[in-house]
Amino acid sequence: MAAPLYTVHLYNIRTQKIIAEVPKESIKYGYEMDKPGDATISIPLVSYKLDGTRLTSRDIPIGTTGVAIQRGADLVWGGQIWDRSINLVDNTVTLHADGYLYYYRYRHTNVKGKKFKNTLTTDIVKWFILEANNGATAGNGINTTLALQSVGQRRTKAWNPYEYKSIAAVIEDMADEVASYDPQTLKYGGGFFFYFEPYFVDAEHIGHKLSNTESRHPEFNGITLRQSVNCEFSSITEDGRSMATQAYVVGAGNGEPELTPHAELKNVVLDSQMPTMNVIVSATGEKRPETLRWRAKSALAYGSTPIILPTAKTYPNLFSPLQFKPGVMVKVTTGDGFLGLTNADYVITKVDVEAGKDGSDRISLDMVQSALFTEVEKEEENG
Repeated sequence: MAAPLYTVHLYNIRTQKIIAEVPKESIKYGYEMDKPGDATISIPLVSYKLDGTRLTSRDIPIGTTGVAIQRGADLVWGGQIWDRSINLVDNTVTLHADGYLYYYRYRHTNVKGKKFKNTLTTDIVKWFILEANNGATAGNGINTTLALQSVGQRRTKAWNPYEYKSIAAVIEDMADEVASYDPQTLKYGGGFFFYFEPYFVDAEHIGHKLSNTESRHPEFNGITLRQSVNCEFSSITEDGRSMATQAYVVGAGNGEPELTPHAELKNVVLDSQMPTMNVIVSATGEKRPETLRWRAKSALAYGSTPIILPTAKTYPNLFSPLQFKPGVMVKVTTGDGFLGLTNADYVITKVDVEAGKDGSDRISLDMVQSALFTEVEKEEENG
């Protein structure tokens, strides 16, 4: 299969104006569930802007310069340049960038705090993004376009004055809010997977958007990863250190033990099969008992089985990295004869892509079993 054509666009993240399309020596980029992802791009020391003049450091100031990586017709990665290094031996400049979410680690709940009552979780995220970008008191952001869809989960949330929680943390918390149950579909809901992605506004401008899935339930992308057919499984790790038979969630309180909100749940089946293992979850921003209980359910779900971590590396140019967004599910067949993974359901958690100078790319995938995204069926409440 022919190698895809890669193009690197440098642009002003506030005006969205494209400054240069630079040739690349090498590209590495990646995505990670609930994290920004990053990219490392090596370009010739002598590169040129779109107007034909030589590109200098003044043209691409750190923190203000966006970078978007194009693979064929698709923009596959975007973010901001935060550091760079110059190699005068091989005459290259290496640009290091983090995904757009990284910027929101530098934006926080404001000095007066903020309270939401019975508000959709996605609307909470929207409020903070809009406030950071063009709010009356906190504007001057990176112009994130919102393409969020409701997941039907409402929350009462409060951030105190001077708490200064980062907006990135708010987004991550809302995404992981699995706090409802639909008896008709028999599914637990409330959370979502989210993505910051670049797009062409027009031929001269690049923007980026924040979108999300309808739930935090992985959807099958139609791909089966098969050892020695379309990928290589370099390693498979099985780790039981995060297992838990009992979950204790400690909420927000005033320091007096009898007043500290908390929840305790036990995985009855697992606790009867193995020695008791406790997990303690700190939920310092939560007071509502039902929310704390859902946090305990999530902790028990995650701790219900040893985590199996296959790492796969696809054969060159077979797939687009956009087919492996964190949170999608694939089938895994390793043929190892020990774990017996055959058409097993696994969820992508981390994606790393490395493209050579000829454009050929291979995709490295970290995964966990999909069972970790399913609530424990049998449990009992303690206390």
